[in-house]
Amino acid sequence: FERSSLFTEVEFTGRFAAYEGADTWYPSWGSDGNLYSPWTDGRVGHQQAASSCASATCRSTAGFAVIVGDDPLNLS
Repeated sequence: FERSSLFTEVEFTGRFAAYEGADTWYPSWGSDGNLYSPWTDGRVGHQQAASSCASATCRSTAGFAVIVGDDPLNLS
């Protein structure tokens, strides 16, 4: 790829986590500017989801979230 003229540097602000326990997210931008993401392996609010199974009778589950905001350290 050619060097980006839009992004000239990357800065890491340190470790930050406020996702309440769910650790598998696949966010995608919507045309409205929001991020939309399925998630699993944890709890967000009162919703719980899991993707691992210990027996043949278990089910994998997922949650779905809308992520709003321009500041990556202050999303809702």
